[in-house]
Amino acid sequence: MKKLIIHPGLHKSGTTFLQEKFLFKLKNYENLSKNQKDNKSQKSKLIDLQYKLFIPKNSSSNINYPLNLSGRVKDYSEELLFRIDNSKNDNFYLTDVNLADQNNYFGFFNINLLEDVISLLKNKIEIKIKFILTIRKQYDLLFSWYTYDYERQKRNFGNIDNFFNSYKDDGNLTDIYNYNSLVKKIERISKEILIMPLELIQSNRSEYFLKLEEFFNEKVNKEVHSEKVNSNLSTTKDGEYNLREFKETSLTKFLKKFYRKFKNSFFFKNKFFIEKIYPIVKKKFDVKKIDIVGKISKDKTMETEFKNIYKKSNQDIDNRYNLNLSKYDYYN
Repeated sequence: MKKLIIHPGLHKSGTTFLQEKFLFKLKNYENLSKNQKDNKSQKSKLIDLQYKLFIPKNSSSNINYPLNLSGRVKDYSEELLFRIDNSKNDNFYLTDVNLADQNNYFGFFNINLLEDVISLLKNKIEIKIKFILTIRKQYDLLFSWYTYDYERQKRNFGNIDNFFNSYKDDGNLTDIYNYNSLVKKIERISKEILIMPLELIQSNRSEYFLKLEEFFNEKVNKEVHSEKVNSNLSTTKDGEYNLREFKETSLTKFLKKFYRKFKNSFFFKNKFFIEKIYPIVKKKFDVKKIDIVGKISKDKTMETEFKNIYKKSNQDIDNRYNLNLSKYDYYN
């Protein structure tokens, strides 16, 4: 029987660490997702269809034009079937934090789309579906996301107080990080779910890798380093975070806008452009300079409020999956 393990997120919860230190090192699994360090994986038909189905919020699609994704669900499912059915491998994984992301993508709907994809897949072949979900204490995740994506969050909310008050007072925003609710949606696809708190990496890295190896039934060559991966912690003061802004030149912004507008034209779909011209232009102009524009520390009062907001849902998922979240201060 074939086996597919899906990692849909969440962002800022140890996803980069999971990918670089474990997933991308697997020898007995075939990667069906994009690997930023592997150009070949980024050019595959499967990846192209994936991002046509799970579209970002800044998609250039005309929002006034009727939208139906049933054809894209079918196309992606058929290509997924082709890749799996024609592979000599029986084990596969798909890792993409955008699947559950509700900041840049439509994560609430993506899980439903994924359910449809898997349903079509199961109609064609016998396959076991499993999930791995990375989580983090809600206040810590939101604080890290605000500082990491400071430029845009500043435009959206004005300041960090408005940011946290919005997530606290708007039930729709609050529910984004209700892990128990998210897991219940995933359970409609599969009840075999490994939930990995970021805090486990920090407290017991050996146990973290052991859980992964048992779930994937494969050991990897573990490099034990103390450095954090993809972290925006300040190096000058303990507990302080950098406020980051990404800077692009006016020319880069213009080229991106031009490409998004005309990307479906014959010129941009030409094989020579895709394979020869686009990589060169992207490498030369798609470079973002990260500026550190300030530093900020956590608010203990707000942290306690968020612990109380998510206490019930964290207790519920803890009881159902035996995660020992109270040990990591998710609730008390």
